[in-house]
Amino acid sequence: MNTLQGKKIVLGITGSIAAYKAAVLTRGLIKKGAEVQIVITPAGKEFITPITLSALTSKPVISEFFSQRDGTWHSHVDLGLWADAMVIAPATAATIGKMAHGIADNMPASYTHPRAHETKANLVCSLLLETKNYTHSHVAFIIYLFPYYVSFLIFHSTHPSI
Repeated sequence: MNTLQGKKIVLGITGSIAAYKAAVLTRGLIKKGAEVQIVITPAGKEFITPITLSALTSKPVISEFFSQRDGTWHSHVDLGLWADAMVIAPATAATIGKMAHGIADNMPASYTHPRAHETKANLVCSLLLETKNYTHSHVAFIIYLFPYYVSFLIFHSTHPSI
């Protein structure tokens, strides 16, 4: 039995060299039966193209609050209500800092506010930093600011290119 069968997952991708692994994660989630909608930061698009991700999900990748074609509003609240879970992988320190402080200026960061009060979904952040950055007191404080519904998967790296 697939535990992800029929689950709706928002996958947030941020600007990290590890963003290329999002294609493998997307494929794996879909193979397990999940429906995946991808949201990506502008920096994330520098590491992996929305075309690749859209081909895997058969859905357009959301990277802006408004569609450049017709001005359609991409409601983070509606997508937050749709989702059973949100995964941000990779989650950069910049994005988790924005999320912790309520700065919703990119698509992945914007999904944290409606999640707390209006959804049943969990939020998982896959934080990938060099060890020296993870042990910095500012990063530890940012993680401390997150409420109970956020889980972190923390990967240490001593090599800057992962």
